[in-house]
Amino acid sequence: MSATGVFMIVPSALLSALIWIVLLAVLLYAARVPVHRVVLSASRGLHRAFRMGAFSVQKAEERIAQRNREVLLAQGREAAERVATGACLVQLYTGLIYRGPTTARDINEGLLALLERDGFDSVTEAVGADLD
Repeated sequence: MSATGVFMIVPSALLSALIWIVLLAVLLYAARVPVHRVVLSASRGLHRAFRMGAFSVQKAEERIAQRNREVLLAQGREAAERVATGACLVQLYTGLIYRGPTTARDINEGLLALLERDGFDSVTEAVGADLD
């Protein structure tokens, strides 16, 4: 039996094609509601997965931002300790090499936060002061 013979419902090829088209249309019409439910369910699952992923990324971003604030504060604290011991100048060569040009800004922000916390208006006032 040939492949065309499998699809022949009646001896006429045109009539067989018409019958197959009608059967396919009826089948697709009957399957529209279950297929719609499957597509809707899949889209809901993807929506939840994307929302959960976005939430995870947001929380990770918040944790990284908090960690960066703590690191900046630690660097500022280190600079503040040196100022408290009487230093007027802090070298940044190693930090610039390993962390890049934003190192100076990061240390400056941390130092300013500590100076504000301790009530100093400038670094000059804090030189030699006790900054516990």
